[in-house]
Amino acid sequence: MPQFDDEPQMKKAAKEFMLKFHEGNPGDFPDTATSLGPSSYGLLVAVAERLADAGRPRVLDLGCGNGALCAMVSQALGGRCQVTGVDINPVQTERAQQLNGAENISFRCAPGDRLGLPENSVDLVLSHMSFCFMPPLEAVLREIDRVTADGGEFSFVVGDGERDIGIELEYQEIANRVMEEEGVTDLGQALVDPRVFDIEAFKDLVAAHTSFAAPLERQRFQLPLKMTGAEYLTFITGDYGWSLLSEAGRARITREVAHLLPDDGDAPVSAAIALQQITLTKPKPS
Repeated sequence: MPQFDDEPQMKKAAKEFMLKFHEGNPGDFPDTATSLGPSSYGLLVAVAERLADAGRPRVLDLGCGNGALCAMVSQALGGRCQVTGVDINPVQTERAQQLNGAENISFRCAPGDRLGLPENSVDLVLSHMSFCFMPPLEAVLREIDRVTADGGEFSFVVGDGERDIGIELEYQEIANRVMEEEGVTDLGQALVDPRVFDIEAFKDLVAAHTSFAAPLERQRFQLPLKMTGAEYLTFITGDYGWSLLSEAGRARITREVAHLLPDDGDAPVSAAIALQQITLTKPKPS
């Protein structure tokens, strides 16, 4: 397994790993109801609907992947919007373009801190499970602030892992233990800035680097995983760290997790992923 002499070397390896990982894995997320009602995607779409009704139809999806959220926003608004999807991975943006041919949706390949868009050119920036993987966070926030028009908003969904429940929490504990024993650095998590999840630290970042107004809005919720035990064992193989483990390590995790599941592989599992939605508003000039 690779060893890293310093943090910059690890960050570089993590970026390369993430780009390669998402060439073959579009990063789709379960589009199912959450404890708040709508899916995690639907919660972001609702913000787009509210702003479009107020005459603010320009939407940017930051970390758009294969363009799933872009398509959902466009469909919900009946095409009465202009949606731009941005992703750092050219394979993802090419795939998104192939899957989404609507005239009001466009895609571009760019990093989060250098979007290449004009100032004040969007009314709403959305990001689904991507914002936390975009270092340096200060520069990305400044860029989001730059492209967002006065009165616009930034709304994103990220994990809230300390509140995972059921088998998902137990799986994470098993996987972390096996990775530590194998000396594996979870490159999928190496880019994550923990300040995204620390609400007070994030408020300080927003205040220091943007003109978004306080207070921010935060909703914490859970996404139940509606799947059988057999489906769950397949689901966990999509984790970033899975491909970094040895075959023996993966087999060990599978055995330990399977031991916690119902004997009937078709029986539903009790699991939920903890998530949060944070929304910032850029004030209009007084």
